[in-house]
Order: sequence, then C-alpha cells, then structure tokens
Amino acid sequence: MLTPEQRAWAEGHKAGQLRQPMDNPYAPDSDNAKAWLKGYGEGKELPQKFPPKSRGSNN
Repeated sequence: MLTPEQRAWAEGHKAGQLRQPMDNPYAPDSDNAKAWLKGYGEGKELPQKFPPKSRGSNN
C-alpha cells in the first residue's frame, strides 16, 4: 500500500510535473519504481535514491 506521499510522487513523475523527487521515494508497487529498477538493471547495487530529475525544466 502506497502512502499518500509515495502515490503523489509516482503520479507526479508519470505526468512529468514534479520539479524534484522525494528524498527516498521507494514505492515498489508503483509503475515508476518498476520502470526505474528495470532501466537501472537487475543484479546491480542500487543507489540510495532515484536518479535526480532535471530541475531546470519539467520535461
């Protein structure tokens, strides 16, 4: 079950609307987290945070 903060973070990133991620936005059930983990590659050591988004634009 996602917390409201995790849900808002995941939904915001799907829509590309957030300017910066939460400090530790792990939400294993979210599509965003699954896509990120798949893109990062299985079997690698995971960083403590998701890769930072560009803070200059909302693209």
